[in-house]
Amino acid sequence: MTDPILWVGGLIVAALVFLSRFTRDRAQIARKPAQVPPEPVGATHAREAIKTALQAETEAIKRARESDDPAGDLAALANRGIR
Repeated sequence: MTDPILWVGGLIVAALVFLSRFTRDRAQIARKPAQVPPEPVGATHAREAIKTALQAETEAIKRARESDDPAGDLAALANRGIR
């Protein structure tokens, strides 16, 4: 007669242990802060190159607009792709 009681008690204890570990693991996962991935080095170099090229092209357009022949200079920039 004690044999089924031990089985039932063992199953209850096993279920409680399983549930406690499951809820504890879920709580730890939820508490982890989100980490931002590191920024790739290539993206930094590309961003700097784009900013430098934009600044150079803007300066070239500004010089062309303020020259003696702005239409000709702007046309020359457009023909060569501003570079």
